[in-house]
Amino acid sequence: MVATALAAACPGRTRSSCAGANQDVYQSSSIVISGSGQLGYQMAMPSVPGVSNVAGTLAAGTYFYRVIPYDVNGLQGPVSPVTASCTSSGSQACVVSFTPVAGQVSTSLCRGVTSNNLACASVGPAFQFSGSSFTDNLASGNFSASVPQVANGSATVLGAGGLSTTNYRVIGGGAAATINGTFTANRTQTLPDNSGVVPVSGYVNSAYDNFNRANGAIGASFNVTNGGIMWPRMLFREPLQETTSPSGPPIPFSTISLHRPP
Repeated sequence: MVATALAAACPGRTRSSCAGANQDVYQSSSIVISGSGQLGYQMAMPSVPGVSNVAGTLAAGTYFYRVIPYDVNGLQGPVSPVTASCTSSGSQACVVSFTPVAGQVSTSLCRGVTSNNLACASVGPAFQFSGSSFTDNLASGNFSASVPQVANGSATVLGAGGLSTTNYRVIGGGAAATINGTFTANRTQTLPDNSGVVPVSGYVNSAYDNFNRANGAIGASFNVTNGGIMWPRMLFREPLQETTSPSGPPIPFSTISLHRPP
């Protein structure tokens, strides 16, 4: 495969003379990644986290922090720079706040009493937690692992679990549609065949949960009233249909059966 790539990218050249080329072309070749390997765009380093105090039970002292971002497959990105100091009186906690980088789905905390000697959580509440802040009330035994030196997490990744990205762009007709979102918890979405309705676990807006038929459930699109059905927000061109009144001229069907709310 390497030989094929070199021949395609740098025809007639040797491997050494092709070094430094900024594009590799694999002609009629396959790239296969096995096990826990993944193909991705490297995760960025988080910016310096902020620290603040709230009431708590963190042992009295001065503390410094770093955060480790993890991608969707649990691989770590570059560790953040060290925070400013945070001091607890013994009746306070230190809140570490940060902005997640692209691809970051969980975070681990590192802590130390000096800025150049920190240990990191490898289990427990400070290990791979969700969200963008952590309130530290923990004892020193929660931080025992060395600060990682390897950063192989990815912002956009193609791995054994599928394709994961913060922005998914569908291209067609000379334009692109971008799909993205900000989530507070993991979601599962299963796409049905064309006769179904897209089910979403953890659906937030329960007001529309009964919309489960092609024309909508009663209460979703229609309201039953005495003498007819109310079609919300629909305009009618009268007459839709005429019927004969027992004691008068024809009456438009829409005025006796279909009512539009004011």
